[in-house]
Amino acid sequence: CLFLGLIVEIAPPIILCFSRTQKWGVLLLVTLHWSLLPVGFADFGSIAQSFLWLFVAPKRIINALPFHYYTDMAACFLFFEVVAYISIFVHGEDDGGLENEEAAMVFLAYGIHWISVMRAEGLDDGVSLKRPKSLLSLLALGGFVFFAMNQYLGLRTSGTLTMFSNLRTEGATSNHLLLRSNPIKFFGYQEDVVKVLELDEVLIEEDILGVDYFYQKL
Repeated sequence: CLFLGLIVEIAPPIILCFSRTQKWGVLLLVTLHWSLLPVGFADFGSIAQSFLWLFVAPKRIINALPFHYYTDMAACFLFFEVVAYISIFVHGEDDGGLENEEAAMVFLAYGIHWISVMRAEGLDDGVSLKRPKSLLSLLALGGFVFFAMNQYLGLRTSGTLTMFSNLRTEGATSNHLLLRSNPIKFFGYQEDVVKVLELDEVLIEEDILGVDYFYQKL
C-alpha cells in the first residue's frame, strides 16, 4: 500500500510533463480526487482538480459544456453558502446546515464536468509546457514553489500541499523518502510547543472547533 501511494503521488506529475501522456495523468488524478470527495475531502479535492484544467486544451473545456453550466453551478454553491450563514445566524448551528447536500453537489458537478471534458473532441491534444519568461510569471511560479516547500523548510505543517500525506518533518529527522535528515529545514517554527494549561469543558461538550478530536482527558 505504501509503494502504491508513492506511485499515485509521484507518477502523475511526471506524466503531465509530456503532452502525449497528459490525458492519462489527468484521468488518474481526476479519479483519485473524485473518489476522495465522498469521505470528506470536498474542498481539497475541488482545489486539486482545478489545477488539472491547466493540462486540458481550452477548446475541450469550451466544447464540453455550455458556459451557463459553470455560472449555474456557481449560483447553486452561493445559495448553499447563503443558507449556511442564515442557519448560523438564526439557529446557531455550528456547521451551517446542508453540509451533506453541498458535498453531494460538489461530487456530482465534479463528475459531470470531467466526464464531459473527457468525452469531448480533441482528447489527444496535449498542452505544451513552456518556460515562464515574464517577471510576473516568474514571481507566481516562485511563490508557488515556496509555498509547496513550506513543510520541508520548517515553516508549518498545516495548510500545505502535503498536509494529508502523513509526512513528518518536526524534529531533527523526517520520514521523507529522500530528505530524511531535513537538509533544507532552515526555520524552527515546527519545534514550537503549545502547552494547554486549562480547557473549558463546554468546548468539549459542544464540539466547538472540533476540539474533541484533539483533546482527551487524562
